[in-house]
Amino acid sequence: MLRSANLTVAAISARRLLSSASVSATSPAPPAAPAPTAASTPAAASTPSTSTDAVSEWTPALAVPEKLNSLFRLPSASNSIFTIKNSSASASQSIKKALASSLFLENMKSTVMLRDSWLSLLSLINSEVAKSESKMKIFLDGASGVGKSTYLTHIATHFKSFGFIVVHLPNVANWVSGLEPYAQSPDSPHFTQPAFTSTVLKQIHDVNAEVVVKGRYVFEETPFSGTLSELLSVGIESPAKAHKVLDSFISELLEHPENRPKVLFSFDQVNALYTATSYNDTNSSPILSSQLELLRPFLRVMSTPVIPKGIVVCACDNTNTKIRSPFLSHLLQAIPQAITKDLQEYTPPTPKDLSPFSATQPSSISSQSSAVTNEKSPHAIVSESVSPALYDPFTFDSAAHPRGVLARYNVPGLQPGEAYALIDGLRKTGALQVSKVSDAFVVKAVMLTNGNAKALLNYCI
Repeated sequence: MLRSANLTVAAISARRLLSSASVSATSPAPPAAPAPTAASTPAAASTPSTSTDAVSEWTPALAVPEKLNSLFRLPSASNSIFTIKNSSASASQSIKKALASSLFLENMKSTVMLRDSWLSLLSLINSEVAKSESKMKIFLDGASGVGKSTYLTHIATHFKSFGFIVVHLPNVANWVSGLEPYAQSPDSPHFTQPAFTSTVLKQIHDVNAEVVVKGRYVFEETPFSGTLSELLSVGIESPAKAHKVLDSFISELLEHPENRPKVLFSFDQVNALYTATSYNDTNSSPILSSQLELLRPFLRVMSTPVIPKGIVVCACDNTNTKIRSPFLSHLLQAIPQAITKDLQEYTPPTPKDLSPFSATQPSSISSQSSAVTNEKSPHAIVSESVSPALYDPFTFDSAAHPRGVLARYNVPGLQPGEAYALIDGLRKTGALQVSKVSDAFVVKAVMLTNGNAKALLNYCI
């Protein structure tokens, strides 16, 4: 083990003298982002361009291999406008998401490092949004603290710079936490949250305030003429109309692409869309997320097979037990990696094949392509009578299943070269109080934390 560590240290020292490997590829979408090489080691990494004063602000022009392993600061408004705050009464009890950025100084929470794997993800998204319509839905997967949420926020910020309509939902776990006022809908079995829905509309409105879109929408069964911003304002100013405004807004994005620019849907903690919530009905039974009027429009986005002039990218949270979704976890294990050529369109089983008895059938997965073939019900865990703890009603709710070409993108841990660039860069900016970074220290840190960014920074502290 010691000999292996010494060799790794030597390799870091020798290869840091080399310049970045040149990477060539095309970026079909407006953001010019060539697909990088697979190497993320010091041999192919640039020396981070940081200073003791500040970190450069991110612009799309920086999404190039020459800037790999450099630190950047997302625009100051990014974090604030993407935030969806709970009501003041419940904010203190809201579910806190443990981000690695919480370890930084307040003014460094928007700092990101340009990684090779992020450029690969950007290239994949570019190839999809260059099309007139996209069937792909990308699920970011990986261990807690590896950087999925950071990747997603970085992607949302990047495409916002190109005039995309960005519907970015961070920390969706708080939406099902049972902390917001809710009521039974008088004309449906669903539950309404007008005040919180109005808050969500405000975030979407503020994020896309500069996007100019005109159209004619159907709202409250009458034509509504104006901009999308004006439509959202109706629900912001009148919470009683918030749910209908959100439905109309999502319908406009999905059904009338001719009236708008391209759109990016990015959902963090997407598990929360497929879980039993902390809200209860009149019988004290947990309410499913599909029964909340606020979440139903976004479930509709996930279940729409084709997104015209847009794409869906989401991140999974596999550690938060309050948004546990056996159905989605099982689905993610079955779908192939986004970088493979074996992606196939996923169509949920028909309701007649979704009886609890079919749940005991073995999963039908191609051993060659690992693509879902959907004979019977491959995503049912077990029936409620066999194991109540693992029974997931979403398995049998085919209408809520995500549709299209589902692709899993694993966010990898930091390689030694990336870890060195991150630690040394944060040290130079004063954001991380550590002594001089040595090769041996970085190798040990990566070995102990498996390259997990959050664990790595904890280790440094």
